Amino acid sequence: MKQHKTLLLLAILCLEFSAASAQVSLGLRAGYFWHNFHFDPKPKDDFELKPFTGAQFSLPVEIGLSSHWAIQTEIMYGKHGANLKVLDELTINGILLTGEFTYDYRLNSLEFPLLAKWKLGKKRNWYLIAGPSIDILQNGKFNLKGSIYYLNPNGGGLELIPVDELYTARFVQNNFDPTLIEEDEFPSTKTNYNMHVGAGFSTKLGPCQLFFEGRYIALLTDFSPEPKDDPDSNDGKVKSYRWGGSLGILYPLQFSKKPNK
Repeated sequence: MKQHKTLLLLAILCLEFSAASAQVSLGLRAGYFWHNFHFDPKPKDDFELKPFTGAQFSLPVEIGLSSHWAIQTEIMYGKHGANLKVLDELTINGILLTGEFTYDYRLNSLEFPLLAKWKLGKKRNWYLIAGPSIDILQNGKFNLKGSIYYLNPNGGGLELIPVDELYTARFVQNNFDPTLIEEDEFPSTKTNYNMHVGAGFSTKLGPCQLFFEGRYIALLTDFSPEPKDDPDSNDGKVKSYRWGGSLGILYPLQFSKKPNK
């Protein structure tokens, strides 16, 4: 895992400082994305997953290789997360407890994509883009809110217990020691890998290229590390996926040599 991360980072650095003959453009991209989780296997409880929306920003660097092909690296600020609604029932000492809970997950990350861009059309203003990225989580939290209902066996009708708890992410690896996790923390992996695929359209705006892009990002690794010697672990995996649209601009840094056809 560490070797893969090092190789990908070195590739990004080498491309950003590639030969001066390549056409290099620096830009800014801002987008609006939907974020959600995928659980495998699905939780046994009655649950409902809903995406949340949020902004995404990046600083792209495009390195033109020909009139059709380019390499694009980015420094991207992104998010992962979802809203999970759970309905659960439990019987304790003959008393039926019914719980309705909402888990609000948010994970913030710095992401470093390495993308291949294929330009097509007569004016090369349409493009397809795809490639992997390293995703380094910076922080995370989830807010647990809800209520527990039960019928008071001594009379008094229906009782309600409100729940409102905040947990922060503790970054660990697989086979971690569960005693390291505090009561107000949840385990998560810090370094993850994603796959980006998308398509876009660009048009000239003075010396710059204004572009509109749609992108889908799927997490390839697992957010949820497994604790060491845990008999209750079900080897469940938690992954995220994101999709949305962006508006951006690329400014060419040099004009001395056009890409070879």
